[in-house]
Amino acid sequence: MLKGANTIGIGQGGVVKVSLDDQGRMRGAAVEAAIEETLKKGYMPFMICSTAGTTETGSFDAIEEVSEVAEKYELWHHVDGSWGGSIILSDKRRELFRGLERADSFSWNPHKLMNIPLICSVLLVKNPNVMREEIQSHDADYIYHENETSHYDLGPGSLQCGRRVDSLKLWLAWKYFGDDGYAGRIEKLFDLANYATNAITESDDLELLFPTQTLNVNFRFKTPDDVDADRLNETIRYNLLKKGEVMVNYCRLKQGLAIRLVLLNPDVETEDIDDILELIQKEGKVLLSEK
Repeated sequence: MLKGANTIGIGQGGVVKVSLDDQGRMRGAAVEAAIEETLKKGYMPFMICSTAGTTETGSFDAIEEVSEVAEKYELWHHVDGSWGGSIILSDKRRELFRGLERADSFSWNPHKLMNIPLICSVLLVKNPNVMREEIQSHDADYIYHENETSHYDLGPGSLQCGRRVDSLKLWLAWKYFGDDGYAGRIEKLFDLANYATNAITESDDLELLFPTQTLNVNFRFKTPDDVDADRLNETIRYNLLKKGEVMVNYCRLKQGLAIRLVLLNPDVETEDIDDILELIQKEGKVLLSEK
C-alpha cells in the first residue's frame, strides 16, 4: 500500500494504518474509527484495502464488516488476496471470504498458492466497465477501433498496452487440475499447516509465536532467558540456508522474530515437516552449546 501510494502520487503520508485484533485481523469498528479520525483532520478518504491472507500471519480481515463500513461512507473497497486469495477455490474455506461479493475489487496472485509460473496476477472488479471508463485514454484511435469485436480487446481497460498472455498459464493449469483438484491441493496445505502447528505445540524445544490462522506457521526455537531469542533464531535460519538443508524465511512480529513456515507446495509431505523441524531443533541446540 505504501508503494502504491507513492506510485499514484499521494505519498506514504496518504496511507492511514488501522489497528488489528489479537488474530491479526482488521475489523469494521477499527476501520470506521480510523475514517472518523481522518475526517476530523480535514482529509477525504477514498478507499479501504482489506487483506485476504496477510503476508506474515496469514490472517483474513473481517471482509464483510469492512464492506459495511465502505458502503456507509461510500468508499471503494479493495480486497488484497495476493497471498491467500486462491483459498477461495476450496468450498470448505469460503467463510473466510464472507462479504467479498460486496467489495469493489479483488486481486490475487495465482503464481503463489496455485503454483503458476511467475508472473500471473489477477484483478477482478465488481463493475465490469469501470476499468475501461477510468483508464482508457480516448486519444489512441491509431490502435483502438470500435467495431463488432472490440469488446474482446482488453487494451483500453489495462494500464499496459502490450503484455504477455499470462492468463493462458492460469487457464491451462486450472483446466488440468479443475476446481476439485485445486480444492484438494489447498485442503492438503491446510492439513500440513495443522500438522506443523501441532508438532510445534507438542515440542519441548519449539514454540508458536502466533496462532496459526491459515497457511502461515510462525514459531521459534526456545531459548533460556539470558539468550537473545531473536538473534539465535535468525542465526538458525541462516545457518540452515547456508548448509543447503532448509530454506525457510522469517518475519518480525510483536512477540519477536518468528521463523515463518509458509505452506504453499502441495507436494510437501508430513515427513518433510518433521525433517524441517528436526533440523531447526538440532541447529538450535548446537548454537546453545557453543554459548
